[in-house]
Amino acid sequence: MGLVETTAARIRSLEIQGANAIAKAAVEALAGELAVEPRADRRALAELLAGARPNEPMLRNLLELFLSSVEEEDVSGEPGERAGALLEQVRRDEEALARVGADLFLFGADAVLPSGYLINKVGTGIFCVVASRYDVPTYCATLTLKVVRDHIDEAVEQRDPAEVWPDAPAGVLVLNPAFDKVHLKYVTAFITERGLVKDVLTLCPPAPPARGRL
Repeated sequence: MGLVETTAARIRSLEIQGANAIAKAAVEALAGELAVEPRADRRALAELLAGARPNEPMLRNLLELFLSSVEEEDVSGEPGERAGALLEQVRRDEEALARVGADLFLFGADAVLPSGYLINKVGTGIFCVVASRYDVPTYCATLTLKVVRDHIDEAVEQRDPAEVWPDAPAGVLVLNPAFDKVHLKYVTAFITERGLVKDVLTLCPPAPPARGRL
């Protein structure tokens, strides 16, 4: 089993979790496999990784950026070097966000959707509603890589219902959403690596149709 297959399996099994960790591991795996097999079908490998967690826009976007950088030079250089440079930029962006301090409700996002919602950990939604009720500003700190550009909406991942109710009676529907879907009307503004913005979607227009987008 190659590095990409192994990493995809680890992502699917939730051994690797968190949008940033998943995206970084995927890019490192793709670069590592291309370094060993430079003639491998890089888009097919990227699609395998993206399919391991189809509801992670940062995973798709970072893989697409990496593929674009490789295709510009037709893999004549070292894929690892370009992956390293890309991940270093992400690290600097994260570091810039970490230096932001505020006395307010501050949360992240796993995905920001053109449909007017964001997806984040369970609990985000109720906190946003309560903050709105008491006029507390809410800020979402996120990288623009987490904006979905290739489609309008994203399904919320449902995990094993047995985690909630192992012995549910027959006919009882048990839902176990892994994330909350929060309307953007509850977000005062977004804190991004490109500054403070009211509408992060304006920074990330829909991607144009392209060959084999992930």
